[in-house]
Amino acid sequence: MVRKRISESHMWQFIGMQSSGLSEKAMGRQMGYQCSVFSRLVRKNIQTKNVKDLQRSGRPLVISQRDNFIGGGSVMVWSCISHDCQLDLVTMRRNLNGDQYIREVFQSVDEPNFDNHSLAARLVFMDDDTRPRHSRTVTAFRQGVTALPWPAMSPELNPIKHIWDTLGRRV
Repeated sequence: MVRKRISESHMWQFIGMQSSGLSEKAMGRQMGYQCSVFSRLVRKNIQTKNVKDLQRSGRPLVISQRDNFIGGGSVMVWSCISHDCQLDLVTMRRNLNGDQYIREVFQSVDEPNFDNHSLAARLVFMDDDTRPRHSRTVTAFRQGVTALPWPAMSPELNPIKHIWDTLGRRV
């Protein structure tokens, strides 16, 4: 689908209309553009304080070989580590929704191994903030389990970073 280009005068007109309290949809209807045009324009204006597109050289972006493979697939890795036990590394080569995550990770791997374990009452859970792990069903299922508030990109303290390093060496 070809985008309808918006003239610079219309861009500034929209920025002026924004203070009037009209919705983006109403302004789009009034000016003959889709509201998505205006939402992009607002983002651009907030970031650059301008409405013009920056001039580009036309040369292709310089990217590394690694950049070509980003987004090429996904592997979910799950494991359990404690001071007195370690479960096998579980890998799943497909995306999971919240219900599948509960059924295939928590109920099939987690519960059988921790029902009679001495640490079962003091489990601490850590994950990498991806969507299926934070869906409403998973959050409700994990009620009462302590979770560490570490982001995926935290320093060396994060065991997930070490797991990725080990996994990378195996591949």
